Amino acid sequence: MTLNVERMDFEHEALKLVGSNPDLSTVVRVPRVHAYDPHTHTLIMSDVAPYQLLSTALQEADDERVVKIGHALGEFMGKFHKWTSLPEQAGARSRFLENTTSRVDVLGLRWQIALAAAKKYGVERAWMEDMYLAGMQDGESGTVICMADFWFDNILISTAGDLQIYIVDWETARTARPELDVAHFATAAYSLVHVHRHIPLMSEFIKAYKVHMDLDEMSMATHAGRDMLSFGVVMPWIRHRDESVKQPIAQLGVELLEAAHTGDSQALKKNPVLADMFII
Repeated sequence: MTLNVERMDFEHEALKLVGSNPDLSTVVRVPRVHAYDPHTHTLIMSDVAPYQLLSTALQEADDERVVKIGHALGEFMGKFHKWTSLPEQAGARSRFLENTTSRVDVLGLRWQIALAAAKKYGVERAWMEDMYLAGMQDGESGTVICMADFWFDNILISTAGDLQIYIVDWETARTARPELDVAHFATAAYSLVHVHRHIPLMSEFIKAYKVHMDLDEMSMATHAGRDMLSFGVVMPWIRHRDESVKQPIAQLGVELLEAAHTGDSQALKKNPVLADMFII
């Protein structure tokens, strides 16, 4: 898919927005904007090296460091979502709702990939098409500004000195439900522990996030179910593995969508992808 270059306008504006509020975090940051040319959509930012991808850092870190990372990211995203939900941010929410590349093209692709994966892994359901259409309609509004591509390879962890975290690639930032970001992060977290040891990342993230924001359980089920099907089976640490590894991920994805479709909160609570939502 070729994406509209005007999405860079939104990355520029998102970086400026986050950078304007130092109270969001002392640990989590975004690259500093040096210059932006709106005619060529060229963005010049600060270099954030030396850092490593979160996916790499988590496989090397001990639990103490994982706890710090999870807490810092949950606190940042909880504060960011809360801040952008306030009445004084109504203008910003209106502006980021205009990111049609993210709201229409990228969201539509996420649903289409999910439907294709459901068919591939033999878990498709007759109601999925209606859920896809409802999901696209839901994308027409929102209560917060989301990063909207919040997964491990857009999160960089410092390799020297005190813990510092950078979140990069904000071009899909848009107004949406807060569950959009949290579910994408949860999908990445579960898919990693599916092939790696258990780590306390998601429990610490949710604990810190919920200090500032609440999450709707059924919205989480819808977003995470879609993302488990569209992203969970193709994460960089999953995509090279055989189908016996991918099939259970797809199965958990459809079970989340079924829980949302039927309103079955008990089934949702039993699903390991979102288990940390219910033990805080």
